[in-house]
Amino acid sequence: MNTKVKQLVQMITRIHTSIDNVEVVMTGDTTFTDGNVICINTGDPDDPVWMNAVEAKATHEAGGHIRHSDFDYLNNHCKGLKDPIFDIFNVIEDVRIECCVIKRFSGCYQVLANMTTLLFDEQYWVAPDENTDPLSLISDFLLFGGRSFIPGQQHLKVHADTAERIMLRVGAPADVLKEIRSRFSHWPELKDTQAAVKEALHIFGLLGHLLSPTAPSGKNGDEQGESQSGNDAGTGDEQGESQLGNDASTGDEQGESQSGNDASTGDEQGESQS
Repeated sequence: MNTKVKQLVQMITRIHTSIDNVEVVMTGDTTFTDGNVICINTGDPDDPVWMNAVEAKATHEAGGHIRHSDFDYLNNHCKGLKDPIFDIFNVIEDVRIECCVIKRFSGCYQVLANMTTLLFDEQYWVAPDENTDPLSLISDFLLFGGRSFIPGQQHLKVHADTAERIMLRVGAPADVLKEIRSRFSHWPELKDTQAAVKEALHIFGLLGHLLSPTAPSGKNGDEQGESQSGNDAGTGDEQGESQLGNDASTGDEQGESQSGNDASTGDEQGESQS
C-alpha cells in the first residue's frame, strides 16, 4: 500500500468519523467498504486523475457509508440479497449517503461533483448510447437519474434521459419508466439504510420482467462495484423481500456493487458505492 494514499484516506476518515487509523487496502478495480476496511481500486499514485479520484472516493466511503450506512442492518437482514436488488439498493444508498455528506460538510459538494467527472475520465462510468446493452441501459437510467438529484450532479440527468429514450424506442413500458423516474427525487430524503433497501425492493418490483436473473450486470457500477452473488430474481416487492438473506457491504461510489458473496456498499457499486 502506497503511504501517500493510505495517509490521505485515513485523514479523510478521521474528519468524517471517529475512526483514527482505518485499514486501507488497494486492490482490484472497485472501491468499497464493509464499515471497517476501505478498499481503493488499484491505480498509480503519480497519476493526478487517479489521486484526485482517491480523495473523492475516500469521502464517499468514509463520510458516506461508514458514517451513514447501517452495516449491522445489512449484515443481519440482507444476507443473500440477490444481484439485481442489491445493485439497485447500492445506487439508491449512494444517492442518500452523498446527500448526507453534503448536508454535514457543504464543502464536500464540489469534491463529490468532481468525482463524477473523474469516474468518466477513469472510464469507470461510460455514457449510454445506441450500442449499450439492455441491462446496462436500466442501470444507467437508475444511476444517472438518481444521482442527478444530488447537489452538484444535475449534469448527469442527460445520461439518464439518453438511456430512457433508447429503452422507450425498443419497447420498454413508458408508464413503468415514468413511475421510476418520479421516485428519483425522493431518494435523497430516505431516512436510513433500511428505507433504501425497501425502496430498492419497490423499484425491482416496478422493473418486473425487464430484469432477468441470468442477465449480466450493467457496465456502470455504484462506484462501489459491479454485482454480488445470487441467482433467482423475483419480480415484485413480496418476491423481492424473499430474496433477503450473504454479508452486505456497500461499494463504490457510486453505485457500484461488488463481486463475490460478501456484498458491500459501493458503489460503481456497487458500491453501500456506487
